[in-house]
Amino acid sequence: MDDIAVLCSGPSFAEFLADPAVHGLYIGVNRVVAHFPCHWWSFNDARTFGLWSPLCREGRLPAIFTTREAFTEVRGVANDRAHTWLFHDQAVTACPRKPGWVHYSFTSALVLAEHLGAKLITLYGVDQKGAEDWDGAAPNTVNRPESRWSNERYKTLKAIDYLRTRGIGVVRGLEGVPA
Repeated sequence: MDDIAVLCSGPSFAEFLADPAVHGLYIGVNRVVAHFPCHWWSFNDARTFGLWSPLCREGRLPAIFTTREAFTEVRGVANDRAHTWLFHDQAVTACPRKPGWVHYSFTSALVLAEHLGAKLITLYGVDQKGAEDWDGAAPNTVNRPESRWSNERYKTLKAIDYLRTRGIGVVRGLEGVPA
């Protein structure tokens, strides 16, 4: 799939929801999948599956990209669902595991987009600051200090630099400007 959108829960995601852009495939990061129909769901910890999978409406069973550890923790619940699973170590990528694309659900989603054949990745809701999501909720404020965002921004830039060397464009959604 050439045209892939990665949807994150930052405040700017509200603009996307107000007027969703059409893309060939959608990868939802963390709780976004409960609010927009996505083809793939990227999350790195089992807690995310437990919190948001019940909110995936009937017919919304996205394929999942996660760690083997997360799958092991949710196996009993997950086996009752029709999800397809792909683990980080199964992704076809040459993206270096350092500085650590595997540490964050969003940077993992970037590598998934490459694995799926993206030529263009469009980002929505990738604000990487603050504790609140697009809807004012702050579901995980413990893990959202500025030091975390600074680290994630660094790993994001490294992953995007890698993707560009592979000829994959990465742009910010509504503006369409390079990420």
